[in-house]
Amino acid sequence: MMLRVLLLTLTLFSSLGFAASPVVLQRPISLDTGSGELFGSLLLPKSDKPVPVVLIIAGSGPTDRNGNSADGARNDSLKRLAWV
Repeated sequence: MMLRVLLLTLTLFSSLGFAASPVVLQRPISLDTGSGELFGSLLLPKSDKPVPVVLIIAGSGPTDRNGNSADGARNDSLKRLAWV
């Protein structure tokens, strides 16, 4: 019985490497708008083919590029959305 539990545990942990999250390339980016410069992060999956791009512009007060508010509300909502 103990051997079965050990084998099951080893199988589960060894398969975690195959279920790892995909490789995502991240780099800072800036956009000159004429009236100022916007700073952000570009996240792209590692791919040989073109991938769709989404521009997320936060507009609910003073939030950072991850969706966190300056008043202490830290939820990383925009960061999580970018990783989906």
